[in-house]
Amino acid sequence: MATYEKEHDITVPLLTYTDSAEIAKMPYQIGVPLLTVQDFAELGHSPYEITVPLLDISWSHNLHLEEAVNGAYLRDADVGDTDYTDEANDATPNDVPLLPSPVGTDDGFFIGSERQFRWVLVDVGTAGAGTFTIVWQYYNGSTWTAVSILYDSTDWKTTGLGRCHIYIPGDWTKTTIGGQSQYWLFAKYVSGTVTTQPLANQIWCGNFASGKYSGRGYGRGVLMGVLD
Repeated sequence: MATYEKEHDITVPLLTYTDSAEIAKMPYQIGVPLLTVQDFAELGHSPYEITVPLLDISWSHNLHLEEAVNGAYLRDADVGDTDYTDEANDATPNDVPLLPSPVGTDDGFFIGSERQFRWVLVDVGTAGAGTFTIVWQYYNGSTWTAVSILYDSTDWKTTGLGRCHIYIPGDWTKTTIGGQSQYWLFAKYVSGTVTTQPLANQIWCGNFASGKYSGRGYGRGVLMGVLD
């Protein structure tokens, strides 16, 4: 029986969540075994283009588990720290100032949790404008220092969701802000002008949870030629 070689690529459909979890999406390419003339006949398709079932496949993903923040404080070096924890945990538009106005050295915004976390998610309602920049810091037991960043889209200058992923520091230590002993990240103002004050709607922090799925996929095969 002659055997026909065919070429096949498939991208597993991306899974999405409609609740508070967001899936980490990755495409997969799966190869399919050779088909024979008998396979073509039994499946009832043209020998030039054929849809065939794939082997069972499995894939893994990471879930971004969103949690309410335990602390959210605006740092204004001139007046002190202002508690915005309740506002950060509700969806009221534009009720969380991310930088004071006017802004100065050592100003910024603290986000805290009772346990260490890998990312923060900020829903910006009013985008900041100006030349300002911020840097993310953590407390290492003696001083505030820059945290290592995996991914960051939180410059306060774009409306919508911005996420900052960090590498959890080995020396991350709880400290007290606003009377609360937490693990804190500090979005510190570095320099530049602020012509429009950035305002947030809601803030989350969280970690990853891993999972695995399995299923059966289908794809389209294209006849390439006769091997004998």
